[in-house]
Amino acid sequence: MTRLLVSVIDMTRLLVSVIDMTRLLVSVIDMTRLLVSVIDITRLLVSVIDITRLLVSVIDMTRLLVSVIDITRLLVSVIDMTRLLLSVIDITRLLISPRSRFTRVQRVLCCAVMLFMTMLTNATWYGVINPLTAKSVKFGPFALGQEQFMVGLISNLIVLIPSILIISMFRYSRPFKKRESRIDKAINAGEDGPEGKRYIRITSLSISFFTSVLIVEPMQVLLFSLFLTCIYKQEPDDEDDSDQDEREPHLQYNETWLEHDTTNNREPKVYRPLTREGLYDLREKRRNEIQMWTSIKEIIIYTIYLILLIIIARGLRDPTAYYMRRSMQDSFIRPEAPIYAYRIVSDANRYWKWMHNVVFYKLVVQNWYNGEPPFLLRGYLDDRVNRLMGYGILRQVRSKPNTCRVADVFTIGKENFTCTGLATFIHEDDKDYCEYWKDPDTVMDYLKECQNKAFRYRTEEELDALPILSKPLDKYSGGGYVMEFRGRTDQLQEKLKELQRKRWIDQYTRGVFLEFCTYNVNVNLFGIAQISAEFVPGGGIHPSWRFDVIRLIDDRVLIRVCEILFACFTFYYTIRILRLLWKHQLK
Repeated sequence: MTRLLVSVIDMTRLLVSVIDMTRLLVSVIDMTRLLVSVIDITRLLVSVIDITRLLVSVIDMTRLLVSVIDITRLLVSVIDMTRLLLSVIDITRLLISPRSRFTRVQRVLCCAVMLFMTMLTNATWYGVINPLTAKSVKFGPFALGQEQFMVGLISNLIVLIPSILIISMFRYSRPFKKRESRIDKAINAGEDGPEGKRYIRITSLSISFFTSVLIVEPMQVLLFSLFLTCIYKQEPDDEDDSDQDEREPHLQYNETWLEHDTTNNREPKVYRPLTREGLYDLREKRRNEIQMWTSIKEIIIYTIYLILLIIIARGLRDPTAYYMRRSMQDSFIRPEAPIYAYRIVSDANRYWKWMHNVVFYKLVVQNWYNGEPPFLLRGYLDDRVNRLMGYGILRQVRSKPNTCRVADVFTIGKENFTCTGLATFIHEDDKDYCEYWKDPDTVMDYLKECQNKAFRYRTEEELDALPILSKPLDKYSGGGYVMEFRGRTDQLQEKLKELQRKRWIDQYTRGVFLEFCTYNVNVNLFGIAQISAEFVPGGGIHPSWRFDVIRLIDDRVLIRVCEILFACFTFYYTIRILRLLWKHQLK
């Protein structure tokens, strides 16, 4: 019996050791499973590391995409809300007749009132912001400063509440007898209002307009859409979906499921077929949606086209062009000595004084204050900033003798009484003369006095000029008798004195034009000047001038890109319109 007990004890110890070994094996199996999962995770981490290495170079782009995704989600919600609103609008159109007290005239009036209120609010800040001291950021030809942005934003906020009230009053008001318009009374009375209110800053007005279009109105739409989205959001899903994130348990070879999952065994939904009226309504709704999106695309494209046109038109103008034009006018038209002002030139003697005392000292660079010559400044104006393109010319247009009929009462007892009228294109003189306007003959034609270029006619083709048709007294061709401002200063001064002494301007002179072109490298602008003196046949001079400042060398990339896009848009829409015309013609 004792031996039996000993053997049982040994068997028990053996079983205990077997159980321990089994436990050890189970733990080993668990460790193996853990190692397998760790290996899988390690492989996943290795692949993630490889992907991370590829994404290191595009981290900035990823951040941008994240922001775009957030905006896209917001836009998706806005689009869903817009679709809901469109469906509500369609249902409303079916239930309610399309009538409204808010007429088109009243809507246009509300828009005009909003515009005028914006202009008035901008006028309150007129003169407060100094454009010279205000800091601004330039976007091509446009400049946007912090003060201008705040003025536009505050103006929109001030105008927002009155505009909403006015629109609400029009929408919910009933017909009534209107009194006489106060605007008509003001117009008939001739009251222009205060002087300061009529002149507003164009920049603040444009900033207000674009701020309203690009910031205020989109923010209203977004806030309204978010509000409606929060109201009409979907019902919360209370189902526990934590099991969906877990793997299904692994069955052993001797295990089976007691119950089968029947959640995925859903019966197919059966939809009721649409009626003919419902199908027609859906087609009409879809047609309206297509037309709406087509109209929105057209509006966006035409808006871009208009913006390109505005940028190109605005890019051709430069703020410094005004100062360059004023500088040239101050040099030649309004000199420091009022006695030589070009506006008071009334006869040939005053004109020559103006040429000697103003043109000679302004058109040609003079010596420095210490008498030293202007080194490396030859070809500049006396302001030492504007460079002459080529040289200036003094061109004269003359009229032929005896181009008008003299009354008999004035010719009694007088011989060789002649007169001359306006030049026009018919009576303009185009002959070559000797000095003192003497007619050359075959004997004297080769003499030196007949070779003076200032007395020989040059055509439009030689001067590469165009006719002048905008003068008040007469029309002038592009040719004439030319004196060139070329050479040293002493030579030019002697040439002017010689022309005055030889009566280059006489009774047959009808127009004298001082023409030159300059280039200012500091602002990249060209200045084109034409200072005219029209000689009246009965005596006297009618002075006039014109200074044009333009940009011919455009080095701005934005303007070039806009010009290319504008050309592409124009070509595309031209082809499109021609195709539409061709189709309609065939029909």
